[in-house]
Amino acid sequence: MAVHKEIPHGKPDFPIEIYETQCEDGFRLYPHLHEEFEFLVMAKGSGILRIDGDSHRLSEGQGAFVNSESIHLGIPDSHEPVSFFAVVFSPRIFGSYLNDVVMDQYVSPVVRGSLRLPAVCSGEDNWQAQALGTAWDMYELPHQTGYELELKSRLFHLWAILCA
Repeated sequence: MAVHKEIPHGKPDFPIEIYETQCEDGFRLYPHLHEEFEFLVMAKGSGILRIDGDSHRLSEGQGAFVNSESIHLGIPDSHEPVSFFAVVFSPRIFGSYLNDVVMDQYVSPVVRGSLRLPAVCSGEDNWQAQALGTAWDMYELPHQTGYELELKSRLFHLWAILCA
C-alpha cells in the first residue's frame, strides 16, 4: 500500500479541502502522509490517532493537528460508529514563500519541525476550545459568495491560535 498520497486537496488556486468521514464500526484511517497540514476533529465517538508513531486518544469533540509529511492513521478503540472531519490545507495557502513574514515566522518553521504545534486539542483550555470552535466554524461554513474569504480568514485564525 502506498503511504504517500498524491491527492489534490482543494484546487490549485485554493489548496484547502474539508472532508467528512463516517465509520460504522470504529475509527479507521489508513496509514498515509501528504505534504498538506491537517486538523482533524472527532465529531462523534472516539478512537486512537497515531501521528509519527505517537498515539493520541481522541474523544468526541477533541481534535488533533497533523504536520506536513507526518505518517498518520486511525485505530478503533471500540466498534461504535464514529464520524470526524478533517481540514486539509497546503502551506501555500498562507502566502508566498519569498519575503512573507507569515511564512517565515509561522509556517515554514512548522514544516521544518523547528516550531511544533500542539498535537491534540482536548478543549480543556480556553485556547483549545477556541481552536476547536474555529475548526467547527470552518466545517459548517455555507458555500456561498465569499466562502473562500471566510474559510481562509478562519484558517488564519486557527493557525494563530495553534502558534500562540
